[in-house]
Amino acid sequence: GDRIRPLGMADGSQKLKDFFINRGVPQAIRDTLPLLVDGKDGREVLWIPGYALSDRLRVPPNDVPTHLLTLRPTAADAPVAEA
Repeated sequence: GDRIRPLGMADGSQKLKDFFINRGVPQAIRDTLPLLVDGKDGREVLWIPGYALSDRLRVPPNDVPTHLLTLRPTAADAPVAEA
């Protein structure tokens, strides 16, 4: 299944299902969340808006971020998540 290596997890990765279970995210919410995945095989999750950013996208301390990803809601009252 899909895997993520959350910020701070330097070695290995975690199954997406286990990530959500460990954080108590209900299945009904999991099924509605957008995911940014690696384009190579689509199996490694890079960003779960509002929940996690992959350690692969971590910006080193002396670097300047070069990209800004913004997720805009379709409903007027939905929150906006940024990474």
